[in-house]
Amino acid sequence: MRRLLYYVLAAVAPAVLAAAILFGSTPDEEEFRFAILTSTMHARTLAEGTWAWWSSALGLGIPQPLIPNFNMHPLVPLLAVMSPTAWVRLLYLAHTILGAIGMWQLARALGLSRLVRAACVFTFMFATPTQTYLLADFWPTHYLVWTSVPWLLLFAWRFLEADGNDLSRRALLLGVTAGLVLANTNPGHIVVYATVTVAVLAARWRASVARWRWAIVVAALALAISSPTHLQLATERTLFNQYLGIEKANDPLPPSAAWDVFLRPLRRPGGPPPFAVGSEETRTLFFGGPFAVLALAGLWFGRARLDLALGILITAPLLFARLLPITAASRFHFRDPLILCAIPLAGLALDALWQSRRTRPIAGVLLVVQIGVVSAAVDPYLAAMWEPKARQALWFRGATGETALVDRLVAMMPDGGRLAYSPQVDHEISAMTLLSEGLGMNALEFRGVSVVNGSFKGVSTDVLWPDDRLFYGRIRIPAGLIESDEGLDLLGIRYVLANPGERVAPGLIERGTAAKQDMTLLVLYENPDASPGGFAIHGDERTIGELPLYPGCSHQRLLCRDLGALTRRHSPLGIEVKRQEGHIEILLDSDPLPRLVILAEMFRPAWKATVAGVEVSTVSVGPGLLGVNLPPESTAVRLEYRPTLLKATTVLAWIVLAGGLMALLVLRIGEASSRKRL
Repeated sequence: MRRLLYYVLAAVAPAVLAAAILFGSTPDEEEFRFAILTSTMHARTLAEGTWAWWSSALGLGIPQPLIPNFNMHPLVPLLAVMSPTAWVRLLYLAHTILGAIGMWQLARALGLSRLVRAACVFTFMFATPTQTYLLADFWPTHYLVWTSVPWLLLFAWRFLEADGNDLSRRALLLGVTAGLVLANTNPGHIVVYATVTVAVLAARWRASVARWRWAIVVAALALAISSPTHLQLATERTLFNQYLGIEKANDPLPPSAAWDVFLRPLRRPGGPPPFAVGSEETRTLFFGGPFAVLALAGLWFGRARLDLALGILITAPLLFARLLPITAASRFHFRDPLILCAIPLAGLALDALWQSRRTRPIAGVLLVVQIGVVSAAVDPYLAAMWEPKARQALWFRGATGETALVDRLVAMMPDGGRLAYSPQVDHEISAMTLLSEGLGMNALEFRGVSVVNGSFKGVSTDVLWPDDRLFYGRIRIPAGLIESDEGLDLLGIRYVLANPGERVAPGLIERGTAAKQDMTLLVLYENPDASPGGFAIHGDERTIGELPLYPGCSHQRLLCRDLGALTRRHSPLGIEVKRQEGHIEILLDSDPLPRLVILAEMFRPAWKATVAGVEVSTVSVGPGLLGVNLPPESTAVRLEYRPTLLKATTVLAWIVLAGGLMALLVLRIGEASSRKRL
């Protein structure tokens, strides 16, 4: 009976979180714009039998994938048949269960009693990392790491303790698992959890040196499997303005945060009221006051677990003091590895008290207080997940365009084509004031609408519009372009969404209106003269002078330049453009003169063009648009986006992953056969 109670206690926290995941939501949608979107597009193209390296459906065409993404996650194929909101719930649910089992197994490896294991699981599930990544912010890529790291630490221990034939299997298991985690998370988290790696290697350096060959195999596997993500990010880094910085929360936790460590959820002097709900209240260090005290005691009780103690000693200064400059990650994230190490240490101290009859009552009191404190601290966030708007998944549906207003807009665009937001509408979307209407950032792409405006993490669009900050590309549409028939025609913009009374190009025709919840309207215009997104001019890029700027535009990138000078030079001969994921087919009328075909796609050197199987040059026009120099009499050209290194590393990653899994299976079968013979 007691054993059953222990299992019930361990299951309570993940069960409560599962209920919050399945029936509620958080008032945030950040990673829908990037990680979920690019993974959704990836799954859909896979279902069509292709692999997307480029998408013309975002902006004026951008490389794929965005960073971070879930492209190598085992669940990502389901995005081809599930709604993004349902898939996110499944992802969170799977990793909640994974994290709970992982902490149980980690505590079991330490020899802790079932009661203490259950307390560790309960604490792990309700600590501030979960509050941040699941209950306050929408950061599933961070939650993936948080729930996977107990397994990585456990596999690292087993690897460093293995000998003989078991060593190869342990190395493969650790390398493959680490590679999958690194491939599907925010790259900034690698820096955070490197502290755990350093602690383990420093504490067990003799075992590490004795297994150095297999340690290299582990690192090679992890890096190979995650290499596409890192290569894409490194490549795009060179395209961002060198003066842009990473926007991270670099301030260390103040001394007052010690109150959260030991006395939360009681109100600290001058702090927020008790049970306050907000992301700032989660970005601190909390995993229960009793466990915090026990973790300090565990530094003594767990002397044999020097790696856990070092994990705390390494991360605590990074968290509370500005000793080292940190730019790749927010400083508060270093509380995650600290908590990961502290919970097992606290479990060791609690178990030592529980095993002695004299101190068992003390252990019982500490356990009851721990469960009560952690439950009280997480309760307001759980309550917020179950509020009426949260149960309706209002923010999730808004981030993916699952609203009646978007249904109305999509119905008014039956023929497809590019859509642009007016400056006013773009500002409202950026400020998230239209999120409840289904017009979140990049939301309409989930509905199959190609929108020029957008925000793109991990990809630079600086040739078109200045990037927001390092690793955040941005495309807006200036008023001069919205009011220009020629500019809209050249870029193949078929529709414009604007507010009533907002100035638009005179050649646009009103298609209809869509009413917002406050009964104000959005107006959808159609551009009947939109080009197929490409046209030809006689000559080459050298014959094009500098394009003038629209009056009052804030910069000198392509979208602030008057594109009318290009459209007035186009050849009257017909042109047909067929776009697919990463491929463009162009058919033209024959002409005895050389021509320059200009496409409304962002230029990247990886675009390769061929005419009758012979490669021809691609150029940047404007600069920023993709141009192709065609020889006389050409009637067809094929363009293909070929990021050679990214393709090579992607193929390598999948070969290594498949090979690693196959090797693990073979070794497992061999081990089972050996046991039967014995």
